[in-house]
Amino acid sequence: MKHIISRRCFAFTFTMLLAATIMGCKSSNSEPKSSSTSAAPSNLSSTAAAPSNSSSANVPTIRIKAGTEEPLKDSKGQMWAADTGFDGGMTIDRPDLKVTGTDIPEIYRSERYSMDHYAIKVPNGKYVLKLHFSECFEGITDPTGRIFNYTIKDGDAASGKVVKEVKDFSPWKAAGAQYKAYVDSVPMTVTNGQITITFTAKTENPQINAIEVVPR
Repeated sequence: MKHIISRRCFAFTFTMLLAATIMGCKSSNSEPKSSSTSAAPSNLSSTAAAPSNSSSANVPTIRIKAGTEEPLKDSKGQMWAADTGFDGGMTIDRPDLKVTGTDIPEIYRSERYSMDHYAIKVPNGKYVLKLHFSECFEGITDPTGRIFNYTIKDGDAASGKVVKEVKDFSPWKAAGAQYKAYVDSVPMTVTNGQITITFTAKTENPQINAIEVVPR
């Protein structure tokens, strides 16, 4: 009789333990009641800096409007960042200027001049660098009135690899007229994480109106 009672007690105890275990498992798998308050913001990854080994395929086009302190939205709906990446120089704004040879004349109505260089950090990869020029200074009276050199480098100004060097450049002569846009489009492969454009004065000061870096 004692053995029968012991077995019944054991069975009852085992049943209670099994039930408690099952209830504990169900409780641990349920969602927290306040999970929404501890979730990470959905836009967190989009605001993080790109890793240093990312490729140009994941990079949006960079547009810089030289000579402005505020971003500019052009007539095609493209956004241009305020002037950045420059070393030295001064700016001038000509809001009523009429520029030919382009469907976005507004980006040529201000410029930076007399700068040493522009430096733009980008992930390594393939790009088309577009430099926008226009001779819009009324003090220049012929194509020889402004002459300068510029050099495009893969890397920094001091040690970067030369991709293209342009000597005796005249924005007027390149465009074919004063107050006319000219774009120098340069395909390049970046291997040093930076594009640098250096400028050297010859007659008058170097100038530039805008810069684009387009992934390809």
